[in-house]
Amino acid sequence: MARRRPCRPAPWARASEAARRQAGRPLSLQSKEKHIMQSRAIFATAVCLFVTACAGPQGADAPGLEGTRWQLKSVSGRTLTIPEKPPIELSFMDSRVNFHGCNAQSGRYTQEGTSLRVAKGFVGTRMSCEGALMAIDDAAAALFEKGVTFKLQADGLTVQGNGETWRFERRDKDKAAPPPDLEYAG
Repeated sequence: MARRRPCRPAPWARASEAARRQAGRPLSLQSKEKHIMQSRAIFATAVCLFVTACAGPQGADAPGLEGTRWQLKSVSGRTLTIPEKPPIELSFMDSRVNFHGCNAQSGRYTQEGTSLRVAKGFVGTRMSCEGALMAIDDAAAALFEKGVTFKLQADGLTVQGNGETWRFERRDKDKAAPPPDLEYAG
C-alpha cells in the first residue's frame, strides 16, 4: 500500500489564518464586513448608473425630430433666393439629417435638448446647379456643421445659428404633430 502524503493547507488558507490571528477576531466577522462593504459599493454604483440614465442628454422638454420632413420657406440673416421648384427639403431619418436642395446631402447629427449639430459634416452628391441652389446647399452645410438651435411649432420648424434664422414648413402632415397652440422651445 502506498503511503499518503499529509495535506498541506493552501497558501490562501495560511494567509487567512494569519490574518485572523493578527486581527484578533474570528474570520467569519471579517468576511461579513467585507460582504457588507462590497454590497454598499454595488448599491452605490447601481444608483449612479440609474441617475445617469435618467438624466440623459435629451430632457423632457426637448422635442425629437427623428422621422420628420420639412420644406424651406424663408431665410433671414443671409441673402438667399429660395426657388419655388424644386422644393428645398430637410428631413431627419436614422439619426441623420438630410438636406435636399441642388444636391442630396446627409450627415449624422447629435441633439442635446434643442441644440443640433452635424459635427463630422455632410456627404452627398456634387451636381452643378444654378447659383441660387448651390448657395443654399453651401449655407445649409455650414450652418448645421457649426451647430444650431431649433424651435418646433405645430406645422413649423425654426432653425437658428450664426446670426441666421431658417424657417421650414412640415412636409409630413399625416404624421402626428404637436397641437397648434403648443410650442416647444429650449
